[in-house]
Amino acid sequence: MTWLDASGGYQVRLDDRGKVVCRNAKGKQLATVPAALKEDGQVVQLRQLAEWLGRHETECHETVDRWMVRSLPVPTVVVVEVWPDPAWRNALRDLVVTVDDTAVFRRHIRVITAVWGTGFTVDTFVSAALAYTLPINAIPVASTAQWLVVLGCLILFHVWYVNKHGLKV
Repeated sequence: MTWLDASGGYQVRLDDRGKVVCRNAKGKQLATVPAALKEDGQVVQLRQLAEWLGRHETECHETVDRWMVRSLPVPTVVVVEVWPDPAWRNALRDLVVTVDDTAVFRRHIRVITAVWGTGFTVDTFVSAALAYTLPINAIPVASTAQWLVVLGCLILFHVWYVNKHGLKV
């Protein structure tokens, strides 16, 4: 930001951290803004600008946080439009941009969930049938063997399906 003329031959500006800094007529930067300049119009406006910039940066970060927490898709045109603003650029830096193929991914997750649910439902009915047909002392062995077979089949299906469709889960 450029130096602005203030009363008494001083010049003021905002530094990189958003703090009002002052220099005297000789060009030497002062450690603090002189008390006589505290109510100068330029200093007051710079302080108000610094406050607004702080609020703006906070709003940018909060907006990006809402996008992330809610998993909201953000159109590329929005990112392109806000990118020139340093506050937005700072809030958006290091984020990952992906293609919106969530509908396809959700469909695959539904298929996997349905297969696992069906597998467990079948396991329940087979367990009930075994409980009524086998002698009581054979149930623990049969139940354990059945569980391992069902679980093995479900895991094999899961691995096959994920690899076949290239899912990154």
